[in-house]
Amino acid sequence: MVLIPDKNLLSLLILAGGKSSRMGCDKSKLPWRGTTSLTSLLQRSIVFPFKNTIISINRELDLSDLPGTVVATTGKRRESDIEYTWTLPDGTKRTVFVVADTFTERGPLGGMEAAMHMHKTTKWLVLSVDLPFYDFSAVNRLLSAHMTKDADAVIPLVNGKEEPLSAIYSGRIYKKILTALAAGNYRVRHIYADKKVVYIDESAHARQYVNMNTPVAYKEALAYDTNSMRKVPLFSICAASSGAGKTRLVTALIGQLTREGYSVGYVKSTHHRIYGNKEGSDTDLAKKAGAKETRIVPSVDSKAADKRNLLAAAAEEMDVDVVFIETRDHAVFPTIRILGSTEIIPARHNAKQILAVISRQFPEKCDYIRRFEVNNIQPLYKYIKRFMHVRH
Repeated sequence: MVLIPDKNLLSLLILAGGKSSRMGCDKSKLPWRGTTSLTSLLQRSIVFPFKNTIISINRELDLSDLPGTVVATTGKRRESDIEYTWTLPDGTKRTVFVVADTFTERGPLGGMEAAMHMHKTTKWLVLSVDLPFYDFSAVNRLLSAHMTKDADAVIPLVNGKEEPLSAIYSGRIYKKILTALAAGNYRVRHIYADKKVVYIDESAHARQYVNMNTPVAYKEALAYDTNSMRKVPLFSICAASSGAGKTRLVTALIGQLTREGYSVGYVKSTHHRIYGNKEGSDTDLAKKAGAKETRIVPSVDSKAADKRNLLAAAAEEMDVDVVFIETRDHAVFPTIRILGSTEIIPARHNAKQILAVISRQFPEKCDYIRRFEVNNIQPLYKYIKRFMHVRH
């Protein structure tokens, strides 16, 4: 628990009222760790003693997933505003205010204006709702910079990129927001461009600032989170038919990772009987490429989910840095799928388990899947390393 003087009390504003046009659905309702992206962020926020917690949203809000009890009353200032009393399981109480935009269709600035107009606070931590890994450890760093410099804004920089929707703002910025809205300047950067700003390098904590503003970004966050929960991260390499190049791709990845000092495991899904590790077999090729451990998992007379569980369990048993599962029909998320020369990208509703595809042809616009070239392994190799959770 962080204790700060009354004059420095900080309020939290979560911006959840956007159209989510790039995502194509309501980002605040994205499934995340057994709840939604919004309620997950609220749960993580309890580590810091915020003066107020305000959610900017322009539609009905369901907070029933929050632990403990949540009781709503009509807002004291506007009928469109709602005040929630959130009682956590340990008895701690928090008040959550929900406000709707006065200036609609104005993006984040509309939400910031509504919150700052209704709740007078000297300091604001402004967060977008789609921050799956934000654990609020950055707040102390940003708040310290704010207090030391008495800045109008403290903006994190991640690898040189500004993060204005994970920043601290002084209440003084409200007048600048009104000016920007009146002038039609709806970019958040306009409100602090000519103000006293402190930039703080957060590149060492880049994961904190990952957002889920597109379908593929959401899927990548899920892949990272799923692998972080496992004893060892894994990837499935699959294709609809034999001879598509699964083993060739896997052995190339194993060789590259092994040369860089990683220990790699290989699990082969097969419908054949197991007769041992034959010369020239897929497991033999994996070992020759550098695989530290290999397993063969035969078919079982049960549901496909059971086969996937067996494949995942075989991977979990390995004492390695990463495991590749080669399979045709029983891929375990996250999946990299090799497309045949005439095969088209799976439709969105059929691609939920597919993180990336390897293909020769691909539509120019596709926001729900990554695409890599058949004959260029390096971009895929670098991409895979982002989800591995090992230090070298």
